[in-house]
Amino acid sequence: MLARVKCEQVIFEALAKSAEIVLLNRIHEPRELGRRVGRTRFNIDIDEVDVVRGMMEYWRRDLHLPLRILVAWEPVEKGGKVRLLERWDAQFAPAERALSGGEDEKELLSQVRGLWKRLVLCLRTLYSQSLLLPATKVAREVDQARRTGTETGSLGFAVCTRERGSEAWLLLNGHDSAAYQTTPPLEFEAGARVATISLPAA
Repeated sequence: MLARVKCEQVIFEALAKSAEIVLLNRIHEPRELGRRVGRTRFNIDIDEVDVVRGMMEYWRRDLHLPLRILVAWEPVEKGGKVRLLERWDAQFAPAERALSGGEDEKELLSQVRGLWKRLVLCLRTLYSQSLLLPATKVAREVDQARRTGTETGSLGFAVCTRERGSEAWLLLNGHDSAAYQTTPPLEFEAGARVATISLPAA
């Protein structure tokens, strides 16, 4: 069914774009992401990220997998404490009334177009909110320090998912970031001020 295929394509691209928005505002070292100019989707002019596009193949097989991105600060000094700065979670949960073959195809395609419009607003909100968070400033300072040779630390990231029925998170990127090279898994420090941002459901 054409409407279902288009709906799945829209959701897939929205998940990929959300990951790209977060990482491009956090990780400024090009070799870590492999960014390239891509098509402007959802009316947002954001480069595509090779790392993200490679990992998103998991979601081509199952759109309902959870997506988790960890952004962590790692000091230069050996043995310094790694700190979790942000954790981003996204997951597609279908409505109770899903697309069915018994409805008019034109009406279903109209619903998909409505979904796309809501996702445009959601992703633009994500982009704006991500720029306001402290990690954006930290990322800029890290980038400036790297350019001037005055580095005190770096930002690393980890992209994870969890298979259905499993409690364990699967690490998707081969990056050697301290964001996930910790035991037990990295969590926010006790007493840390944690702000939760919930975007409107599409």
